[in-house]
Amino acid sequence: MVTEQRHKHDNLRKLVGFIQKRVARFTGSRTPKLVETAKELLVVIAQLFADQDGAAADLATATQARARLRDQMREQAGVLLRTVRTFAPIPATTAAQVEMNGRSDKRLLAAVTALQERASAFAGELPDHGLPADFLQTFSGAVDEFETARDAQDKARDAHMAAAAALDQNIKALMDVRRKLDVIVRNQFRGDDATLEVWRKTRRIGKGPVPPPQPESDAESPATSATDSATKPATESATIAKPDTHAA
Repeated sequence: MVTEQRHKHDNLRKLVGFIQKRVARFTGSRTPKLVETAKELLVVIAQLFADQDGAAADLATATQARARLRDQMREQAGVLLRTVRTFAPIPATTAAQVEMNGRSDKRLLAAVTALQERASAFAGELPDHGLPADFLQTFSGAVDEFETARDAQDKARDAHMAAAAALDQNIKALMDVRRKLDVIVRNQFRGDDATLEVWRKTRRIGKGPVPPPQPESDAESPATSATDSATKPATESATIAKPDTHAA
């Protein structure tokens, strides 16, 4: 999905370049306004790509931290479980929950909490069975760290989803501008087969890996470029001015 969105972003950049090279040949105020909207969208979307990349990296880091701390907590829970179950038997349901609830964080934490409560009365005897006197405190710290990591992962996931939603919304706006520009260009250059052929090639959205940005002129063949250059006015290379917001 992200690769496809990057192709769409890159394609609109090329279309804007195409139009800016031929600005003098367009009539009315609609085209300059659409071009300005397109340029604004390109800037916004480029930033959203960066935001999404950052959010994805944060989510990956948070996911790894959660998995590591979850394994650490479960390992300590297993040590405590086998010790307490052997020397101070606990209900079979609590033991089963700690051992079997490997996928549900909520159920695992509930089982771990029950184990902590059951083992608290047995804390003074832990050194007699080969465990440090502060084992329960260390275990409690591992539980707290896991809960913090789980919350951090949830926040990172929310941020990643928000970035993806914002990107999707702006890509839809981009495609709407692209559709309108396509109609205007085909109307403006009807009968100019050489220019329309360049437009058709330029408007194709790429697939596969996104190539490095290239000047829009690279998409035009020497023959079509020469034909177009021969027909365009000398002032065509001027930069589009920001449209008057009071224009009709």
